[in-house]
Amino acid sequence: MRRLVAENGAPLPPARQAEVDREAAQKADAIRRGDVLVEDPVPRLSRILERYAFRSVAREDGLLVLAFAPRPGKRDIENDNVLRRVHGRLWVDEARGELVRARTHNEGSIKWALGLGAKVRTLTLSMEFAPVDDVYLPRRVETEVAGRVLLFKGFHKRQVHEYGNYQRFSVSFEETIATPSPTP
Repeated sequence: MRRLVAENGAPLPPARQAEVDREAAQKADAIRRGDVLVEDPVPRLSRILERYAFRSVAREDGLLVLAFAPRPGKRDIENDNVLRRVHGRLWVDEARGELVRARTHNEGSIKWALGLGAKVRTLTLSMEFAPVDDVYLPRRVETEVAGRVLLFKGFHKRQVHEYGNYQRFSVSFEETIATPSPTP
C-alpha cells in the first residue's frame, strides 16, 4: 500500500498523516472487496500517432522540425472527428531526442451532432519545453478555442500556463504485500 509521508521535504503533521493513512486503508479495503471503479480506457498514444503522417521539413538551430497531418480516411479511434482536423509541427532536439516545442491547429471546423450541438472554428495548442538538468520540462502551454454551441451561443477561450522554478526532490514509499489466505 502506498501512502504519503511528507510534503515539500517535511514530514506530514500527525493529524494530516492520520487522515492520509485512513484514506489509503479505505482504498485498499475497496480494492480487496472489488468495489473500485475502473476508468474508461482511453486510446493509446501509439494509436493516435498512427493517425498522422510525419515528415521532416526543416532544421533550425540544432532542432529537427517535423510537420504532421492526419492520414486520409476515418479511423476507429475515439474523437477521430477532432483528430482528423488537427495539423501541426514539432521541434525536436536532435542531439538529445527531446521534444522542445509543439504547435497544433485545426484545419476546418470540428463539428458535433452535425454542427447543431457544437462547432469549433479555432483550436490551437502551443507548448514549449525547457531543459532542466537531464530532461525537458514544460515552460509554457497556450491553448485557444473558439466556436459556438447549440447554433447561437458563441464562445472564445484562451489560456496560458507558464511553469518554472523547478526543484529536484525525492520521494520514498513503503509497500506491503499481504499473503493471500489459503482457500478451503
